[in-house]
Amino acid sequence: MLADCVLGGVMIGFSAWTYHLLGDAAFAHSAYIFCGIIFVLLWRLGFLTTALESDQKIVWNGDDDGESLLKQEQPPTPSKPSIRPVAREVQVIEQATEKIVLTSLVDEPIGSIRILVGASGAFGGRLNKNEIILEDSVVSRVHFQLSCVRNTFYLQDCGSTTGTFIYLAPKESRLLSMHDHVKIGDTEFLVVDASFHGKSPYLQIKFTKGPMEGITQRIGASLVTIGRRTSCTLCIENDVTVSGSHCTIQYRTCSPNDDDDESLSGFYLTDLNSTNGTGFRLSPSGLPSEKIRLHHGDVFGVGCTRFLVQLASKLRQEQASRIA
Repeated sequence: MLADCVLGGVMIGFSAWTYHLLGDAAFAHSAYIFCGIIFVLLWRLGFLTTALESDQKIVWNGDDDGESLLKQEQPPTPSKPSIRPVAREVQVIEQATEKIVLTSLVDEPIGSIRILVGASGAFGGRLNKNEIILEDSVVSRVHFQLSCVRNTFYLQDCGSTTGTFIYLAPKESRLLSMHDHVKIGDTEFLVVDASFHGKSPYLQIKFTKGPMEGITQRIGASLVTIGRRTSCTLCIENDVTVSGSHCTIQYRTCSPNDDDDESLSGFYLTDLNSTNGTGFRLSPSGLPSEKIRLHHGDVFGVGCTRFLVQLASKLRQEQASRIA
């Protein structure tokens, strides 16, 4: 539009100059030129108005490479409703707000560290590419993974050699099953045989690590206490990481009418508030485990390190209650 105006002004000025130069003969010539310019300007103005009022609209649709493509959108019809693509529209998805705080559990408070894990999760292991790097020779290169789904965090072993362990809370009991791999201090044993029914139920375990490695022990229906004290039923006196009375294995029966999963008949392992905990291995060596849900206060172990899991929302609530 601006270019048309400038061109019209130049032509009018040129026509006026020819009029003064040539006289009456130039007047008719300049009149024709002036009328032509007016016609062009009116035509241009009418074209723009028609384009703005047209039922056809120009919309912009960005392709994947970032180049803009112009296309005409046809008027909607009853059989074909209008579909309007939105340029670079990004749907806002509700982001997970929960986070967890991992605190390493060591004997000296100076050595403890705290790690904040967000909704994107984290990998842990010996490699530098992991979000959680553990400089421990018994830790695999990519040892475990923390993931978050709908504000719920999960722990998974990534097929490590030495395993990832989830620990019992003090006084917590868990039903033992075939092939369960248990860690008490630095001593580990595997459930290799079991009979939970009949008149003489039994459980057979085999020590796979520690001072009793290779020894197989048969446990009956009587309560068995495992620890470093000589008064314990099963004494592991040469492992200083085992507490005096570390844990118990006890056979329990349930009522036939009891549908509670926690009341199933079988052998139960109970931690006796031990110093280094009683843990269950998530999967055999070299095999990835299923994802297990993490709760506030859970403890899991990787190599020589144990981590306390705390939900950030719970910590804020606890802090607010203390202030109040």
